[in-house]
Amino acid sequence: MVYTKERESGDLYIEKLLAKVGWNSRVKLVTSDAMIQLSALRKGILRVSSAEFENTVSAAEEEIREFLEKRGRASRVRIGDEIAGFRELLSETAEQEDGNSENRQK
Repeated sequence: MVYTKERESGDLYIEKLLAKVGWNSRVKLVTSDAMIQLSALRKGILRVSSAEFENTVSAAEEEIREFLEKRGRASRVRIGDEIAGFRELLSETAEQEDGNSENRQK
């Protein structure tokens, strides 16, 4: 969460941040504001609508639930085990995305 300076709009803050970040495949801007999405597009930053982000989070939650169920721990899992499993899933997903990104660049 970011609190902007007095007399600084959230949109202005985001615009400055987009300029600072520049093209970065690891950064995604989540907004349903069409003007901010257009600004992100101009700077080469990935953007998704709030609804699309909500769908992505819901799908990730479902994958985590299925992952835990496969391990037979869905009902009573220590939080440390959940985190370790989630990190493993994220690592696998990141490796897949990196591979897909490299294939697209060739």
